[in-house]
Amino acid sequence: MTAPTVSAVVVSYNCADLLRAALASLLGQEVAGGLEVVVVDNASTDGSAAAAGEYGVEVVALERNVGFAAANNVGARRARSELLLFANPDVETPPGVVTALSDFLGKNTAAAAAGPKLVGRDGGLQRFCARKFPTALNLLFLVSGLEESRWAGSSLAHRYYPARYYERGPAPADALAGAFMLVRRSTFEEVGGFDEGYFLYGEDLDLCRRLRAAGGEIWYVPAGPVRHYTGGSRRTPNPVVVAESHRSAARYARRWHGRLAAAAVRVVSKSSLWGRRLSFAAASPLGEGARRRARFYADVLAEYRWREEAAPAP
Repeated sequence: MTAPTVSAVVVSYNCADLLRAALASLLGQEVAGGLEVVVVDNASTDGSAAAAGEYGVEVVALERNVGFAAANNVGARRARSELLLFANPDVETPPGVVTALSDFLGKNTAAAAAGPKLVGRDGGLQRFCARKFPTALNLLFLVSGLEESRWAGSSLAHRYYPARYYERGPAPADALAGAFMLVRRSTFEEVGGFDEGYFLYGEDLDLCRRLRAAGGEIWYVPAGPVRHYTGGSRRTPNPVVVAESHRSAARYARRWHGRLAAAAVRVVSKSSLWGRRLSFAAASPLGEGARRRARFYADVLAEYRWREEAAPAP
């Protein structure tokens, strides 16, 4: 059987309604040579796997949640195309986007990956669709909590390209968002796919860094925009999500900035989480809201500790 031009890998977890919209928009793409869709369901409990089956796509239903990176690798192994589209289950793709990306890679053989413009629920630009690699200082701001303050727009917190960058292009980038990126399989396999030590967050930065280290170029192509309903599978606060954002920052720091940077990220990360835990505990006499937040951060710290011990070394 002839392989299609593009294989879309969609990892789902408890987001059946958004998944339906994502699949409808992907299957509506007109791609010369065809597009196949492989949905890898991370042990959802809301019928996501059955929802995907309604669209006639291949569904791989996992028995446990193995994480975003590992599930994407499962889907990549099941896919048949040379071009692998990694797409979140909470995106809606307007017509022509997949063709624009695949045509770009077809004409630019040095390019290992390409990604489009992403916008949020309100239509606002999501700058992480194409960005520079974070420095160790950026990671420290991320885990410190200062990112959520008035420093959020500072280059100390983030190193994004200026807004005008996103209206031009195509243009080279350091990294793309794992929410929607087209990757050349040959280079993807050469670097070993996604690092499965990342359960959630950071895996896209790490992959792009390894693709570039292997000689591949990363490109932003201003197609779309693709609408990204960020956090579609996270309707309520989840200690695992918070713990993983911190743990992934430390893992990335260890691989790309060294042991000292990773140690600093861990110290700042745990200090920040303990600070929140203790401050809400101190405020607990003021009401149930503070007590609930104190319990939440206690759970985050427990998750962080357990996952740090269980994760493979970078």
